[in-house]
Amino acid sequence: MSYLSQSWLIDRRHALRAMGTCISLPFLECMLPINAAERQTETPRRSAFIYLANGVHSLNYQITTPGKDYEFSRSLKPLEKYRDVITPVSGLHHPGSLGHHHNCINIWLTGGKIGPSERNTISVD
Repeated sequence: MSYLSQSWLIDRRHALRAMGTCISLPFLECMLPINAAERQTETPRRSAFIYLANGVHSLNYQITTPGKDYEFSRSLKPLEKYRDVITPVSGLHHPGSLGHHHNCINIWLTGGKIGPSERNTISVD
């Protein structure tokens, strides 16, 4: 059986058209009017997740008083100047990660179950 008779082969012209499209897509953004970029006044929202590995005393990196008038712990004091633009989240706990040492990083953004399958769930990131 010849490989030319395979049904999965596509027409050469079709492939060339598709490659041309892929190459030209990044240039579409530069075709926007100059003032279109100026219309975006709101800065994008960002999130950061910091993993504290084994051996770090995590209580040093938690806010001491929760709620609207939260207080930073001594380790978090350098963030005080950014207080109006950050929202610390505390009180998160995953009992399935206790005692698993190096496997904790596998589930810390998902809440998945540690097991032999190493299958995870939907992630925050």
